[in-house]
Amino acid sequence: MSRNIGSRTAGWVLCLTLVFISIIYPLTSESDFLKIPKSARAIGLGDSYTSIIGDSTAIEYNPAAMNTIENFALSFMYQSWIDNAYACYLSGAMKIYDFVIGTSLYYVDYGGFSHYDAYGMLLSEYQPHDICWKAAISMDGGLLFDFLTGFSVGIGAGVIGRGLADFGTWGLTLDLGINYTFTLQRLGFKYDSDLFRMPINAGFALQNIGFTGDTAAPLKGTLGISAGLAKDLYLSLDVALEYGRPFLYKMGIEYTLFNILILRTGFNLGRDTGNLAFGLGLRYPEYFNDLRLDYAFSYMGALGNNHNFSLYVDFPVFVDQVSQYYQQGIYHYLHGDYELAKEKWLKALAIDPENKLVRKKLDDLEKLMKLNQMVDSDNGTSQ
Repeated sequence: MSRNIGSRTAGWVLCLTLVFISIIYPLTSESDFLKIPKSARAIGLGDSYTSIIGDSTAIEYNPAAMNTIENFALSFMYQSWIDNAYACYLSGAMKIYDFVIGTSLYYVDYGGFSHYDAYGMLLSEYQPHDICWKAAISMDGGLLFDFLTGFSVGIGAGVIGRGLADFGTWGLTLDLGINYTFTLQRLGFKYDSDLFRMPINAGFALQNIGFTGDTAAPLKGTLGISAGLAKDLYLSLDVALEYGRPFLYKMGIEYTLFNILILRTGFNLGRDTGNLAFGLGLRYPEYFNDLRLDYAFSYMGALGNNHNFSLYVDFPVFVDQVSQYYQQGIYHYLHGDYELAKEKWLKALAIDPENKLVRKKLDDLEKLMKLNQMVDSDNGTSQ
């Protein structure tokens, strides 16, 4: 019953969004720089990032997906284009009690331009640029009702400034998002398999509701889903309807080797250029919740090759060893490294022996490990 209700709700949300976007299609937009991806990881995944959780750059894709950040997260990105054009991006998000607040700043410099008269005399020089500042907040629906646990909502607002040839404009935008994290077992599938215990994220975002100068901002509605297919193998899918474009179908695959090296590839069907992308990532999570250096490459046709570099770090602001070991254990548990998860939770329990949450996690893990051992033993006997 709950599955049917969820499917119907998602269908209505997407249909209403499409109707809303179709109403404003006759309007024009001059803020296409808002469509530029702002994460090398997102580019490597074909820009299919609507349901990717626990990342400060979620403020650009789906503010509700910030909700799983447990401490303080920062992301920085540099993009290099042709003719000395470049862009810089910085975002941060922090958990405060039951809410996650985030902010970001994006600056695009299109390079200098000079204006000469018919005799070659310099008349003026211009430095066109775009800038966008955003702020967002997200929360888990479990704060309101227990049955909404895992269902998060988010809202973000942006201020746009554009410096053109000899004048400037400004604008305001609004972003809305929802995200739901679940497992197949939670939906009622009782199969005892790691696949059915892997978290699945489903997200929907409506972005750039607003204006820049005398025109509308490039409104976009996106529905996405992401999940782990196997240990260290991650898949994300998005379907988007952007202002002035047909449907965009996006998909990305991410595979982690030795918990350090990350390989990515993705495609974005419907774009004029840059349909295929590749990415690499290097991560070191031991002394941070996550520390990651990402690179992505995409071919932009006449615009040339696009190189993107970003740095992402997630770390506790106020060092709480118990919380830190607990979160590291959660990470290893979700990736199937049960021995490492057990080691982290034992360290947390050594500091706080009365911690009921850690004890429960350890008890559940012990039962799971024993069950896996029995299954492996039975399989060995049958063979």
